[in-house]
Amino acid sequence: MRERRRLADALHDGPIQRLTAAVFSLDLLAGRIERGERDLEPLVRRACEHLAAEMESLRELMTELRNGGGD
Repeated sequence: MRERRRLADALHDGPIQRLTAAVFSLDLLAGRIERGERDLEPLVRRACEHLAAEMESLRELMTELRNGGGD
């Protein structure tokens, strides 16, 4: 039970927070596209960075789980 709680905390404090940030960035980007704004590359890159970092974080968590980490 303790390991399940640790895993839930790790998911909430890491992946969930960063995925939420990526969604906010994409929502902002969609609004700017709708308004016809230009120079959106920095916002797109930031969203991509959020998602790439989260993929890496989730890979690390999966590796830890496969290797029995946190027991």
